[in-house]
Amino acid sequence: MANVVVFTLGRHEVGLTRIEANEIRGRAVERTLAAEWLYDALARALDDQSDRADIIVNDEAVRYEILIDLEAIRQEHPLTERQRRLWEVAQAPILP
Repeated sequence: MANVVVFTLGRHEVGLTRIEANEIRGRAVERTLAAEWLYDALARALDDQSDRADIIVNDEAVRYEILIDLEAIRQEHPLTERQRRLWEVAQAPILP
């Protein structure tokens, strides 16, 4: 199983631990295409047998879903340093 899940949004990479990534997956439960895509991508990444799994986010709806999920986590407890970094990166639109 992947020990690190690396999100790539545009030119930015942010690595999360399995626990941090799994927490986001647990929030991606809305019945939207973006939430389903994120949930599936995280499930594949967490099942990956290598040490590192990559999730490349090119879709603005998925970027926004990441923000929604991180905000839901933040309502329950402070974000970890890596989750805060992902939140910061996800604030800006994805540039090609």
